[in-house]
Parts: sequence; structure tokens; C-alpha cells
Amino acid sequence: MIVTNMYRNNMIIEMVKVNYWKVLLFSCIFIINVLLRDSVVSFAFTGIQVSIVLFYLLGNKIEDAVYWHFIFMATSFAVSGIGEEAILKTGYFSTKLVGPVTLSYVIGIILLMVSYSDKKKKIPVMLFSKMQKIFVYYLIAGVLIGGLGILLSDYFVNTFVGYSVYIVVVLIHILILKNLSNLSFIKRCFDAIIPLLIASLISTIFNWIAGIRSEYSIFEMTISSPVANFSILLVLFMAGMKVKEKTIIVGLLLLYLWVLIKTGAPGKFFLNVSVVGSVYIIKRTRQKGFGVIPILGLLAVLFSFSSGLVVEDSLFSNKFNQFRSLGSVTSGSIENVGSSPYIRVASMLNIYNENLKDPVYFTLGRGYGGYFEDNLHLFAGLDLSAGAFSDDAIRLGKYPTAHSTFNLVPLFHGFIGLIILLILVYRYFERSIRSSPLSIVAVLWLLFMFYFNIQIGIIGVFLSFASEYEANLSDKKNVVLNGTVKK
Repeated sequence: MIVTNMYRNNMIIEMVKVNYWKVLLFSCIFIINVLLRDSVVSFAFTGIQVSIVLFYLLGNKIEDAVYWHFIFMATSFAVSGIGEEAILKTGYFSTKLVGPVTLSYVIGIILLMVSYSDKKKKIPVMLFSKMQKIFVYYLIAGVLIGGLGILLSDYFVNTFVGYSVYIVVVLIHILILKNLSNLSFIKRCFDAIIPLLIASLISTIFNWIAGIRSEYSIFEMTISSPVANFSILLVLFMAGMKVKEKTIIVGLLLLYLWVLIKTGAPGKFFLNVSVVGSVYIIKRTRQKGFGVIPILGLLAVLFSFSSGLVVEDSLFSNKFNQFRSLGSVTSGSIENVGSSPYIRVASMLNIYNENLKDPVYFTLGRGYGGYFEDNLHLFAGLDLSAGAFSDDAIRLGKYPTAHSTFNLVPLFHGFIGLIILLILVYRYFERSIRSSPLSIVAVLWLLFMFYFNIQIGIIGVFLSFASEYEANLSDKKNVVLNGTVKK
């Protein structure tokens, strides 16, 4: 018996139904974490979460342990309060043991070792495996070149350690999931995505109602979970969902947009919306009887409506205007680019200029701990202390961070590192159009948020792994029958 395209499409529609119990559970975890953010009671809640993971682990239920480890990592908050007190020191993700090592990292290492004992039949996870290989290359090259830079030059040790820990922790979690890449577990992860995204919207809306804010430059904004960075992905699931469920999700997305308009949105929100919107338009225009004009008209109406609601001199308008100012780069001038993107563009020009003059920088990069200098004098007269660079970096005129994928990857890994990453990004984008809408999550993460922070890295890994189920189900080379894959 062969599953036809019609049946395959019906299966996809069936598997994206919303599990409201998971939505409720994940929402509760988000809300409890944020309510306990400044309390010692948060250690008790973390203890409960750790106990759940260890309970499954000791019971030899590896998949359950790994599943809840990722859920608890994703539903933690990285910020609480305002100013320097904002970094959360508790919570499942953030509880420190020693130096940069957290409790969750240690549990991740234990889960990695145990995951090798899984004997279930694996299915192909092609792009996920390519991601692993690229990150292994980044780790080896970044540590070796950076280590030489520390021994022989004046590289930044703290930056070397920070980015080395990032790539190691991300790789650990890639390997854990790859070792469990059987069809049933990938489907379980896939089934958690929509509830997790919806719960992130609910938690952000709750935080807005409760007045739970954090400081962002001269503004205050509602605390939002890292998962909410990917919530726009819900738009891509709409076509296969029931009307009732679609109405609820659209309502939550609109309310979430209202919260962002009133209290501010990070710049990455606009980039994510642009990419996901492009994928949505491409996919819809490929379907019979659905043209691009209605979509563009709807977007124009929504944009006009939201523009009228935006408070002048608010964080939302500030970020939107900065995002819009990036268009002036196409004219060959960056003077009119907003302050935040200007620093990123100026950093890029300095890095690329130095790379073009040095064959090692051009091909392999500087490794972790390496830095660039403002040889083009684009930072002259700028106040770089407002979150852009550390005081030491500003004082020395040597900048070991650059705040975006297009800067950090060429800085650490040269243009070879950037090219292989962009090829992977293109493959994920292509797959998101062809068969797996969720695959676009890897594009958002790798293109806009790679090397940003470890928690978003782990969320990106989890969502990218979950997209392998959708891709395998839609792959014409595979036939899905009774929970098994036959070629």
C-alpha cells in the first residue's frame, strides 16, 4: 500500500491540531518561572524540574528525560527586573554551578552519554546532520585558532571561553537529539512546537497585564520568553488547522502584536516577520486560486492600522524606524542608518575590510577571542557604551563581538565559515518552501540569532530537529506507514 499525496496532506492536517493540555502546561511553566524570577523559591521549582528529568533518566526512559530537558530549557527566562539585576541566576536553564557552567549543561552532558544507548531505528535527518558537521568545524577551527591567538597574541580570554562554551553546549544538544532520531520521538517533538509557541504568546501577554518589565536602552519593555522570537512561525501552520483553532491563534497573535506595539519589540522581530511573511506569500501563491494581491493588500491594511497605534518615541517605533533605515545601505551610504543597525553595519565593513587584506582572516577567520579594529574610523564620535561593546573593548579599540551572524561568523571563521553556513540556510529555506514550513526556523536562528545566546541556540536546535518530522513525512522518497518509514 502506498500513501498518496492526498493522504499525505491529510496526515499533515491531522498532525498540526492543537493540544490544549500542552498549551496549558507550558503556559503554567512560563508563568511560574517569571513570577518566581526574584525569589529563592525559584530554586525549589528548578529542583522539581531537575527531579522530573532525573526520575525519567533513572527509570531508563531516555526519550522522556530528553523531552522535558528541552521543554524546561525553552520555558526558562533569561531576564528579570531592570538594569544590571536583569540577568536571571536561577531557573532550570540559568542555575550556575561554577564559572560559565550551569546545572542544565551538566544534565545535558549526562543525557548525551545515555542517549548513545538508544537502539531504536533512526530515520534520516539530513539537514540536521549537516548542521552538526558545520558546528564541529566551527568548534575545532574556532578553538585552535583562538587558542593560538591567546598564547601568541592579545586575544580576549573571556570571549574565547564564552563562544567556546556556546558552540560546545549547542553541539551537545544536537548530538542528543540526533541519537534519538527515531520517527516517534521526532513526531513527539514536532507535536510540542505549536503548544510551545502559543504558550510563549500567552506568557508574554500575561507579563504585559501583570506589568512585568525589563529595561531596554532608555526604554522599558514587557519581558518576553526567548521562544516568542519564533512565535511568528504560527502563521505558517494556519493552512492546515481547524477554523476554531485558527481563530484562537490569530487572536493571540494580534494581541501579542498589540503588546509589542505598546511596549516594544526587539529588532529581530521585524527581520523574522519579513522572512516568514515571504515564505507565506510564496507558498500561498503556489496554490491554485490564491494570488499574491490579497495577501499584499491585507499586509498593507495591517501595517497602516498598526502604524496609527504606535506611540511616537516608543521602543517599537524606534526599532521599526531603525529597521526601515537599513534600506539606505543599498544607496552605498550608511550615514542615515539608525544607531543600532549602524554599529552592526560599521562592524561588518571593518571586519570585511580586514578579512580582504589578510589571507588567513579571509579563509579561516580569527577564531574565538579574536577581534577587529575600527580601521575605517566609522565609530568616530559614537557612544559605544550603551550596550554595544564592553568598556575594555572600547578603551583598547579592539572589538571581540559584533552582534550579528554576518559579522561574527566571518570574524571567527572567515568567509569559508560564512559560505558553508549560508549554503545550509539556503537549503533550509528551500525545504521550507517545498515541504516543511517549520524548517524556516533554522533560517531565522542561523541568519539572525546565531551566536546570540545559548538559550536561543538550544531552542533553535530543538525546533530544527522537530522540522525533520514534517520533512520526512512530505519527502516523496519516503512512505509513512503505521509509524515506520519505508524507502
